[in-house]
Formats: sequence, structure tokens, C-alpha cells
Amino acid sequence: TQSEAGSPTITGTYSGDAHESPSSGGSSVAFEKRSTTTKLTCAPSEPLLGTPTTCTVTVKDTSSATTSAPAGSISFTLIGNGTFSSGTCTLVAASASSSSCSVEFTPTLKEQNPEIVAEYTPSAGNDHEGSEGSYVLHPGAALPHSTSTAVSCTPSSLQVGTQTTCVATVIDTSANAVSPSGVVSVSASDG
Repeated sequence: TQSEAGSPTITGTYSGDAHESPSSGGSSVAFEKRSTTTKLTCAPSEPLLGTPTTCTVTVKDTSSATTSAPAGSISFTLIGNGTFSSGTCTLVAASASSSSCSVEFTPTLKEQNPEIVAEYTPSAGNDHEGSEGSYVLHPGAALPHSTSTAVSCTPSSLQVGTQTTCVATVIDTSANAVSPSGVVSVSASDG
């Protein structure tokens, strides 16, 4: 039994007896790394633009021997547009044969279905093989940004038959604010 991958040589030495002379022989035995699979899922799978989704990676020991939870880290590569909360995450044991970790991803362009690739890199001295998995998102339309509209007239008090100048100001009050565009309709009520 060997605890890590390698190719040790097993040597047998005969000490001899009164009629036989000593001899020895050896054989090399290959201990391979434990095979793994890397699976990536994101929920929700159809996030709104500008809304984060949680992407979870699970690395599983698929070797035929007694399994162990893979140790190491995950690095993320993006094919498309969007942002990660972190480009890497460190695996945490989830069972006797698997480990997992998560990051958040925010899509930024509806015309694309971004593909996220997760690559598993074993930690130093770990006997698991690296592997990778991918996931394709299908972003939905973004929710309208919230706004506030204020109207200010100068002068605010005047005689009948004279004019006042009124200015409407529209402000984007959402977290990722942009400058509003469009038309403001104006109406007056009796008062």
C-alpha cells in the first residue's frame, strides 16, 4: 500500500543458505493518481442581466480504490461577458468522496450565453488528478431600473396670466445607476 502516486521498486533479497548463494530481484509497481470529475452548476440558470447567480463546483473522486475527498482549488474562465465575485475558490470536503465551493457570477450582455469553465487544481502532495467542467448560462432581460422624478418651478408663486419655468429631473435610483433617457410628459391640474 502506498499513500501517494509514484512508481516504487519492490525488491526481494535472498540471503542464501549452505547450498545456495544469495540473490535479489526487483519489480516496479505503478501507483496512479486518483481520477476525478468536475461538475459546475449555476442557480438560477437563467439570471436577469445584472443579477448574480450562484455557481457551485463539485469535484468527485471516481477512482476504483477507496475514495477520498479531493483537496485543492478551482479557477474560473469566462467565455462571454460578465463578472465573478472571485476568480478562484478553495474546495471544502462535502462527503467522503467529493468536495465543493461556490462563487457568484453576474451576466452583463443578453445577446450572449456565457460559458463558464471550472478547472480543478489539486493541492501540493494531493493524490488526485486535475479535471475540468463547464456550464452555459442563458441570461434573461434585465429588470427596469427604479427612478424618481422631481419637478421644480421658478417662480413657484406668481400672478394669474404670467409664466413660470418648470424643470423635471429624473434620477436612476438603482444600485447600478445610469443616466436616464427618454421623454417627460407634462400636465397641469386645476388648483
